[in-house]
Amino acid sequence: MRIMIVTDAWRPQVNGVVRTLTETCRELGELGHNVSMITPLDFRTFPCPTYPDIRLSWRPYAKVAAMMSSSVCVVGLKLKASVLPTSLAVGSSMLIFVA
Repeated sequence: MRIMIVTDAWRPQVNGVVRTLTETCRELGELGHNVSMITPLDFRTFPCPTYPDIRLSWRPYAKVAAMMSSSVCVVGLKLKASVLPTSLAVGSSMLIFVA
């Protein structure tokens, strides 16, 4: 199965979300699934004004839509940032779970 995980929490952050997503990707890969990630590393980012360790993606919409337009079976979202509305709109015909 082709699985896309969209997250605003990724490396170089070190926290429970990043650790959980890393392990989830590894386990899904070992089960034979093709896992892709959309993370802040894919975009131009800037520090969150109230929490500078968190990087926010600058204008991610078109790029997220292009990345998700491939034949993805499942989309998993773990978000707080502005990429969420685009992910939901693009993924509307797919099975989506929000973590």
